[in-house]
Amino acid sequence: METVHEWHARNDEDGSLPPGTLASLNGTIRNILISKTKDVDSLHGKIERVFYVNPYGNEVHLSANPKVLNALRATDVLIYSIGSLFTRYPLANLKPSNESIIPCLIPKGIAAAITDTTKYKILLLNNSHDRETTGFTSATDYIQAILTACHDSLSSVPAPKDEPWTKYVTHLVYLRGCGIQVDVPELKARGIECVGIWPARDGMYYDSSVLERTLIGICSGRGGGLQRRATVQNWPIRP
Repeated sequence: METVHEWHARNDEDGSLPPGTLASLNGTIRNILISKTKDVDSLHGKIERVFYVNPYGNEVHLSANPKVLNALRATDVLIYSIGSLFTRYPLANLKPSNESIIPCLIPKGIAAAITDTTKYKILLLNNSHDRETTGFTSATDYIQAILTACHDSLSSVPAPKDEPWTKYVTHLVYLRGCGIQVDVPELKARGIECVGIWPARDGMYYDSSVLERTLIGICSGRGGGLQRRATVQNWPIRP
């Protein structure tokens, strides 16, 4: 299977077509399957932006479901979960899998709801890069991808360079020793609190009980003091 980037390059050899206007999208192709397995070559370049297209292949700006907006406005905590950043991982039986972060952020109204009401905006960082994060060098790239998507939700104008990152991400939780570099001083200068926790004893993944206590600690205002696993493990789990 090939990526949208590769398929676009194969069908637009002279590079004359703007994104989202491929005539081929008007035909039988509606969904382009991708593969993110480790045995597939990396993408030719970094994914800069994700957008929706209509059946005619033109970019469209969808409005978010009002129920989703109401749910965001009613919560104090938003967690960007681990997993795929840009696309869903297709299962062998082609049944739907978990949705990705970026496509859920770009509909109109999402970013406004996040900035207006959500107090804690926590990104759980993956333990390693995958094929679609080709070109990413650190956790900063993941946060910038979220910022780009949120700003697309607000308008088509690029985000200003001095825009506070904490409007969309306030905390980064990551596994110590993971395959993604975390530049703590850089992110802290942006106002983002970085919380590193040790992985599970039997592998490079989040221990559910430790992660639960970490998230409770962040939402209790202990963000700056969550660096030792022993402390995290001893916190009581609140109902």
